[in-house]
This record gives sequence, C-alpha cells and structure tokens, in this order.
Amino acid sequence: EAHVTTKRLARRLIGEAEEQVSRLHFRDQFVLVVSRSGWPQGLMGPLASRLASRYGRPTLAVALDGARGTGSGRSIPLFNLLEAVQTCQELLVRFGGHAQACGFTVNLKNLEPFRTRLNAQVQRTLGREGLRSRRMLDLELPLRALQPDWIRECERLAPFGPGNPRPLVLFHGLAVERRSPRTAWLTDGTRRVAAKGSFATLAGGMRYDVAAIPAVDDGEPVLTVSDAKVSPAPSAPGRT
Repeated sequence: EAHVTTKRLARRLIGEAEEQVSRLHFRDQFVLVVSRSGWPQGLMGPLASRLASRYGRPTLAVALDGARGTGSGRSIPLFNLLEAVQTCQELLVRFGGHAQACGFTVNLKNLEPFRTRLNAQVQRTLGREGLRSRRMLDLELPLRALQPDWIRECERLAPFGPGNPRPLVLFHGLAVERRSPRTAWLTDGTRRVAAKGSFATLAGGMRYDVAAIPAVDDGEPVLTVSDAKVSPAPSAPGRT
C-alpha cells in the first residue's frame, strides 16, 4: 500500500511539474527549473531526472518550504551541470554534487534570479544546437503502430535515467486536432492520440514531424512531446 501511495504521489508531482514546464514554454528554456510548496524533498532527484529525460534539458526541481527551497538537479549527457550552477553560487545558500547531478538550497527571493542567470549560463555554454544534438531519436513509427502493449514492453527497459533515457520516437506528418491548456490531440488523419508538452508554437492547419516519448495512461497511449518541426512539403508530381 505504501508503494502504491508513493507511485500516486510521484505521478501527481510529475503532472504538476509538466504543467509548469508548459507554462514556461520549455522550447525557450535552456534549463528547466520547477518548484512548488509541499513537494517532498526526497522526490526532487527522481522528478528532475524524469523531466530531464523527457524534455532533453538539464532540470532542477525545488521543494519550497517557507522562505527557502531545497532542490536537486539532473543533467543531460556531456553537460556539466555543477559547473553551471557554480556560476550562480552567490544566489544559493549552499550547493554540491557532480557533473550530472547536484543538490542545493536557495532562498525564495533568489529563485527567479537564479533561474534567469542559470538559463543565460547554459545558453552561453551549450546553446540550442547543443540541446538538439543530445536528443537522440530511437526509432520512427506511424501513429497507427503506437499500441499500449508495445509501450508496456518498452517499460521493461526501466529503470530510466540519464544513462538510460526513455525511448524517443519520431512521428511524421501529425496535425493538432484540438487542444486544452495541458493536452493536445495529435492526428495523422486516421488516428488521434493525446499529447502533453508545450504547444504554443504549433499552429492549426499545419503538419508536424513530432519527437515524443510514449506512455500509457488509463489504458491509452499518450505522448510527451520533446520537439516538433513543420513537416516538409511533398514534392510535386514529376519533380525531384
């Protein structure tokens, strides 16, 4: 029963964190910093790891308690997160760790300045091309091939983390059928699948090539979108 309760708590934290990421428009962020009062300090590391894997960005998760926050950070391959955090040390009460993971304490008044400065530092060090080069696609699938049994089979590769990220799948030619603040429904014209992520830049009436991490929610496939770009226009007949 305790294990089930912990899993439910972890799912709630992930949902709350993804809502924050969506509001941040994660494609404009070079490092994700999510925070909330009442989050358990002991789950900040796993939460940061989950988000870093899903969104392909260094991630810091902060449990707020009054005027202070205690956080954990997880990096992406080949990026030294501790060095980036160290450039902001005057905004932190304390910090420590290594290249791929860190812990820190920050006063609430310094949280937003810390987010801003850390993003600027990661942008200078890594840049958007660096982020793109580290989001490796595992395979391509048509949307119709995305079945719950296949996704559950992939879950056997767990535990997932920086050294074993969740499979990232490319889907071609998807359109946004409709959307809500937290969810969009993507379609290839014959099938529709719910998706999470930031959809602010995805316009209606366009087709996109979408990189996403599949999961199963209430028995149905759901996608967490990592990146998307406009699908190439098909060549006219008789042209190369």
